[in-house]
Amino acid sequence: MPRRKQTEGEKKIDISQMAEDLGVSKTTVSRALSGNGRVSEATRARVVQYAKEKNYVPNMLARGLVTQQSYNISLVFSRQFGNLAAP
Repeated sequence: MPRRKQTEGEKKIDISQMAEDLGVSKTTVSRALSGNGRVSEATRARVVQYAKEKNYVPNMLARGLVTQQSYNISLVFSRQFGNLAAP
């Protein structure tokens, strides 16, 4: 699912709310959105369509906790840098 920024005034929706609105489990919503697991094509299509309508954006912090990957890069410098803004 492509990521899209939420606009102001738009209520952020999560998997729990989607599951409640659609009358399915959180696991079903998660599997339908990821394309993994056994979910009927009809249910998958319904979940994906609802996610598009509600402008669902995955929570990357939650995903990082589950996958144990953060996609962050750290930089370590061995010397202390002085005034970096000096000409």
